[in-house]
Amino acid sequence: MIDEEQPKPSNPVQSSNMVAHNSQPVSQKPVMSDSILNLTEKQLVEIWGQPLTKTLDDDLLKYQYEGFSVNFDNNTKEILSVVMEGISEYCGIHKSMTPTEIKEILGQPNFEGMNEAGGWSYNFYLPNGELWLETDRENRVVTGAYLYPK
Repeated sequence: MIDEEQPKPSNPVQSSNMVAHNSQPVSQKPVMSDSILNLTEKQLVEIWGQPLTKTLDDDLLKYQYEGFSVNFDNNTKEILSVVMEGISEYCGIHKSMTPTEIKEILGQPNFEGMNEAGGWSYNFYLPNGELWLETDRENRVVTGAYLYPK
């Protein structure tokens, strides 16, 4: 969250309370939000730093960070998805929460039901994309979280 006494960063992706920005001290990580979907490859590195690894598999360029990875189309450089493997918090939610707790924050999902793997999926529309959450069974803690652009 931005302190009112600090000057606001000039980062173009800071348009709402769901923001990814670098206005925090260097010792803190940026806030994860669906705004990450609007970033260019260069902006991603400016905000989140150099990835731990970069992997190219056919046309998929993967930037691996601590707790999440960003998948780019290697030709267009557009973000295809963000996979949140172990990130502790996203938009006020975290992976140890139940879907009921998440619904209290994000509202009712646009889709809720069994997925192809036999688990349960929840889809939420966000300003910059979609958030898909997975659980192993209905109303269990979140086991996977994925962001996709609109």
